[in-house]
Amino acid sequence: MLKSKKNMRSKRFAAGLFITTALSTIALETPAFAEYSFDQTFDAYAWSGYNYCDAKMVGMLWNQDVTQGKAIIGNKILNGIGEDIPLILAESRAAYNRCNWEDTAYDYDDALAVARAWNLGSVADAKGTIAFKVTNGDSYMIEQALGR
Repeated sequence: MLKSKKNMRSKRFAAGLFITTALSTIALETPAFAEYSFDQTFDAYAWSGYNYCDAKMVGMLWNQDVTQGKAIIGNKILNGIGEDIPLILAESRAAYNRCNWEDTAYDYDDALAVARAWNLGSVADAKGTIAFKVTNGDSYMIEQALGR
């Protein structure tokens, strides 16, 4: 029985070593991504459906500005890895990055309408709620409240 346990440990060690080696090899052979101009990446961002707050959140995750956040989003889309963007946004939220009212596409009248629709105490409360919803990717809730 003791011999069987040693044999099993040896097999586990060998399997672990194989997996580690395989993962190291894969990491070294990551494919290169195409380089795109700023105009190309900005156009891809502009047509993507992501908003200013999303770009700010992506930028903040890597200590970059909004312009770089837009370029990162566009670059990911152009390189066929746009499905990574929701994961990046979730990671940015987990790092407590947030957008402000000014980072949203809504105006005072929208805030007033949301305050009325959701029975919020004031326009200031609505602005905070809107910023929170946009930060968390829930802009559709605001659009519904506005009847859009």
